[in-house]
Amino acid sequence: MPTREEFSPIPSLAAAADVTAAASAPDATVIGVLVGTTGALPPEAGVNRDALGRAGFDATIGSTLVVPGSERQLVVLVGIGDADELNVAGLRDA
Repeated sequence: MPTREEFSPIPSLAAAADVTAAASAPDATVIGVLVGTTGALPPEAGVNRDALGRAGFDATIGSTLVVPGSERQLVVLVGIGDADELNVAGLRDA
């Protein structure tokens, strides 16, 4: 049992995250790819819209789907809704 000094009601606040924005897929274990409800899919998605539909992913804001990427890499597709209407609040909520 942790002591009072060791206890944290929100232990995730002590964890560090490394977030990087890149124009191309970095050499990472997991990458996030923004996907709109229409238009061409980024090549990093690795799937087509038919496959996304069969998996139940509609790319609405807040939807996500994990797909295998290249060797030892996962790709998290993050729905952003209509890309033409995306704003700061929508990106935050995605």
